[in-house]
Amino acid sequence: MKKLLALAVLLSTSTAIAGPKQKNVAIVVYDHMEILDFAGPSEVLAAASRFAGGGGQPALNIYLVGRTMKSLKAQGFIDITPTYSIDNAPRPDFVVIPGGSDGNLSNDPAMMKWLTAAT
Repeated sequence: MKKLLALAVLLSTSTAIAGPKQKNVAIVVYDHMEILDFAGPSEVLAAASRFAGGGGQPALNIYLVGRTMKSLKAQGFIDITPTYSIDNAPRPDFVVIPGGSDGNLSNDPAMMKWLTAAT
């Protein structure tokens, strides 16, 4: 809870200073990622975004980015469909990379190029 409140305060402060511009948060999704590593940060960021938002607008634009927009399997059994592919995703202000079988990311030159450019 303390981390959630700290994130919300940080978002509120940056909104007050910079104006009500939403920040883009790309959550990278890939085959065999860990469900908890994907779901936990997603839930916390969504809650903090609602808490820190203003005027009915969430503070964060949270979206899923995959190598393609094709459905993939988290931990081999939960279907996840990315919101965007690396070819059409909005430029992120923050990138979340869940743990798991990350060779699916690090052995993919196109994904590594996108991640390098995005961070």
